Amino acid sequence: MFEMSSEVISIIIKIAAILVTAVVVKTIDDVLDLENPYESPFAAFFQRGTLPYMIAIFSLALVLHFETAFTLFWASYTIGMVRAPLQMLPTGVTGAVEIVIGILILIVVSGCSSTIWGLTVILAVQCMDDLLDQEVDNKRKGTNIAITIGQGECFLLFIIALYTAVTLQPVESTAAFVTALWIGNGFSGKEVQSA
Repeated sequence: MFEMSSEVISIIIKIAAILVTAVVVKTIDDVLDLENPYESPFAAFFQRGTLPYMIAIFSLALVLHFETAFTLFWASYTIGMVRAPLQMLPTGVTGAVEIVIGILILIVVSGCSSTIWGLTVILAVQCMDDLLDQEVDNKRKGTNIAITIGQGECFLLFIIALYTAVTLQPVESTAAFVTALWIGNGFSGKEVQSA
């Protein structure tokens, strides 16, 4: 009974880390993508304190479950670079180089299995998000996997990525996928901008 309780508590802590990391990633994504960063619901709430609050919130996610929070954050960053692999970034290297660096950091810190899990679950989230956002991204001329490679191809990529993630970590994958889509679409600044 005690073992079962500690297992449940561990899962709850991981889910909390996933939720908090999703808020941070969503806010950063909005601040980078929206013409007016304050159209992001979280940036609108925290105003000028957005950056320090996001750092503080992410530090809590790391305390809750370091490996889960770290893996999801870096996987989000790395998958985010896939949209512009040839773009020269402020670091002086292209997106492709930062993708490689991100994957290497993930492998060193989280290990191969967690790296594959993080990248595939975030890729699944990105594919589904882009499938849902095709119309909005088309109007905004934003980068969108479904528009770039085709709707059917994007859906197939989504299935492969989600299947891989769920096979590796079923509970965490379900929590990450549902949380990311809920926060990404339930609290989306894109709808505000396109209205």
